[in-house]
Amino acid sequence: METDPTLADPFEDAIEAIAESQIAEIVKSRSSDSLQQTHPEPAVEHPAAPEVAVELLRSYAGGFLTSGVVNPDTVKGEIIDDFGFVVPPQHEAAYTNHRQKTAAMHELWRERWIAWVETVPAHKFLNPTDAVLAMTRGGIPTQFRPSVWLVSTGANMIKEANPNLYAELVEAIDRDSQQGLMPQVYDQVAKDLYRSIPNNIYFRSANAHCFGALKRVLLAYALHNMSVGYCQGMNVLCSMLLLIMTEEDAFFMLKIIVERILPSYFGQGLSGLTTDMSIIEAMMEDRSSELIEHLNTIGMPMHVVTTRWLLCIFVNAMPSEGALRIWDCVLLEGRKALIKAVMALFEVLKPQLLSCPDCDTAFELLQSVAGRMWDASALVHLMNDTTPSGLFSKKPIGVYVTAERCLLERGAELTGW
Repeated sequence: METDPTLADPFEDAIEAIAESQIAEIVKSRSSDSLQQTHPEPAVEHPAAPEVAVELLRSYAGGFLTSGVVNPDTVKGEIIDDFGFVVPPQHEAAYTNHRQKTAAMHELWRERWIAWVETVPAHKFLNPTDAVLAMTRGGIPTQFRPSVWLVSTGANMIKEANPNLYAELVEAIDRDSQQGLMPQVYDQVAKDLYRSIPNNIYFRSANAHCFGALKRVLLAYALHNMSVGYCQGMNVLCSMLLLIMTEEDAFFMLKIIVERILPSYFGQGLSGLTTDMSIIEAMMEDRSSELIEHLNTIGMPMHVVTTRWLLCIFVNAMPSEGALRIWDCVLLEGRKALIKAVMALFEVLKPQLLSCPDCDTAFELLQSVAGRMWDASALVHLMNDTTPSGLFSKKPIGVYVTAERCLLERGAELTGW
């Protein structure tokens, strides 16, 4: 069954318009005397940020992308994106065209970041100002992404406070393969290693180095937090982290994601995931009841689609470039950004989904559009649209947060939405 090609990519015109406006904005900012004038902020006294965080923002080296661990024989004339993912043959022409159109914009944006990040105290990433959010929502360049994530989530501070934790966990696992872990944890991790991100050249069967690192991080976390242990989806998150950061840093980032950013998404009961899916359904029922009714009629309940999007933060649903733009928002702004992304994607596809006669057509539409979303700019703009006619203007997400969700928040020691 084929999706109508005229409906395949509703983002195309929006993306081109945004690309043109961003290039104009970047060029204008480069010609100004100071990049700080682009996002003026009131002078506020802050305590000095830890020197390690400042240095981390300036330079970071690590992750499989910079390690040279890929066997060239595993790349068989395929088109590979910047993060090692194979571009599906049916999308190769569109991807090549996209790269040509956006290359100048990406380079200008990277240059702007290089100048801008030197002017920003590290503490502003922990409690992002509007200027920081504007820059991160525009997409964090690859060279800064791991360091910004580590600083903004506080993962680097936890690492500094526990400098030997990861090494001790790995040593304990090497000494005794059980270490109090249930045998099924080992079995499940072993089964999931090879199906984490199978379309990535770093995680093909011949690459023992990458799979070894993935296994160590997952088992180390399962030993560290035995109340959660290991749950499917964590392997996908960890694989993405390992692409851009060191093994130890990936461990601490996984800890932050599982315990603070997506609390109770993993482990027994998946109560956080279930509750957030209910929030999304409540929002959709309130804003687009006809879409909910139609999806139920054709046999495609919301949770069937959204579970994987939420658990894996859109990895394997979107191309890496698009998914990582969502990661940038989620890691700096919290879980609410993930819910916004789900809502925004359904909102954009609403006319096409309403025209789908059956479940198969709807699934194919979602896979086709999301699978070619290399540039998520239009989606990010919609996620943060609070204009009078915007998606999140009348009722913010917080309106739909239940008492049960608040209890989960407090249990995870979060500060709120």
